[in-house]
Amino acid sequence: MSKLNYSRRMGHSLRVVSGFRPIKPSGCEKMLSTRPNLATPSPPKNTNGGNSNMRAISLIGGVSLLVGGRLFLGDTLAESVEDFKQSFLQASGFGFSLKTLELSKDAEVTVSPMYHDMEAYIKSLQLRITSAIEDLEKRTQPRSLLSSSSPPAKFIHDHWLRQNDGGEGITCVISDGNVIEKGGVNVSVVHGMLPPNAVQQMRANHSALSSVGPGVSLPYSVCGLSLVLHAKNPKAPTAHMNVRYFETYDPKDPSKPLASWFGGGLDLTPSYLYEEDAEHFHGVVKNACEGHGKDIYPSYKTWCDEYFFLPHRGEARGVGGIFFDDLDEKSAKAKSNGVQPTKEEIFDFVKSVGDSFVPAYVPILEKRWKLPYTPEQWRWQQIRRGRYAEFNLVIDRGTKFGLMTPGARIESILMTIPLTARWEYCSELGEQGTEEGRLMEVLREPREWLKAEESN
Repeated sequence: MSKLNYSRRMGHSLRVVSGFRPIKPSGCEKMLSTRPNLATPSPPKNTNGGNSNMRAISLIGGVSLLVGGRLFLGDTLAESVEDFKQSFLQASGFGFSLKTLELSKDAEVTVSPMYHDMEAYIKSLQLRITSAIEDLEKRTQPRSLLSSSSPPAKFIHDHWLRQNDGGEGITCVISDGNVIEKGGVNVSVVHGMLPPNAVQQMRANHSALSSVGPGVSLPYSVCGLSLVLHAKNPKAPTAHMNVRYFETYDPKDPSKPLASWFGGGLDLTPSYLYEEDAEHFHGVVKNACEGHGKDIYPSYKTWCDEYFFLPHRGEARGVGGIFFDDLDEKSAKAKSNGVQPTKEEIFDFVKSVGDSFVPAYVPILEKRWKLPYTPEQWRWQQIRRGRYAEFNLVIDRGTKFGLMTPGARIESILMTIPLTARWEYCSELGEQGTEEGRLMEVLREPREWLKAEESN
């Protein structure tokens, strides 16, 4: 098992962009787009007889801090805190205050091997997805521009440290591409204290949390990948995916785990309805689910239709996909054909969901990105983006949780919002008998996109 330290002071005034240069925490300067090696560093060798499985937290490039009283620069053990500070500054060349590296001896939590496995998976998945989108941008770049001063759009890789509690993340953002107007693929690996109101809300789905009294905060660790890609062409859809793993710990003894669970899903949000696109997307997602139980796809599709719904509009956000949350070894929602899966089997399912995103979405972009469109169709896309923003800001639980979390990184949380959107008073677009109206019909009444024999 590995231990993570809840330091409220460690490195919180430093934010690292792709391991290259610091940026003020309040700033959003233009960042380097060069892809670094973002692999998680291996824990240093245990030369002094301590716990050899304690987790090294990467700060920048090859610089690592081993929480628990021993400090490392790469694989080299530092003789003292001061030695570590000075070596870090010399290696990085950054002129930030030494106070940013003060260490805390606060309580430690014990994270599970599953947490490490999930962290490694989502970082790998992030690189695979961003590479697939960058490859698409390169393939759609006009040949006349390939060697010019207008290179294909690439993701900016922003490697950040959380300002409160603890943790880190990698936010990858792309904008102004041939295909993607704005998109983000975000990995977060964070730790902190759940406020009492959040703990009370989680009790209903996790009986282990019933031992936590009212007014008590709860140590937690969560790692996840969240992405949203907004296509430029109104006839190409927006796509969203999220996979996450949550652990909580005994507030009296943070070395003891209390409850842990998985959540996630993916869904498609078009402005113009192409039924074959919805069928393709759902077909790929259904195949990803099928290896883990025949009844998973229909159950989680219904869950998705119910979750991604705007009650104040009386319409769905898009044409759906799947959604799931609070899946653990005791959850009835995790059962398939009456069989309760193990945590490892749930993790395998989550990986299948994550792996399905590129084949579910990229072929649709390849078909739609270059279709001609009119100013009116662009206007309708902007109105639909307004609905997307409404859902994310008013209804989405993940956005609300992120915004309530102490030390929340607002830029990463709100990366899901489209670059532009439009709200019109009583717009005439979307009336029955129009192309826009065809979409509205399926948003007001969710449809089964696969034939009976395909969904059984």
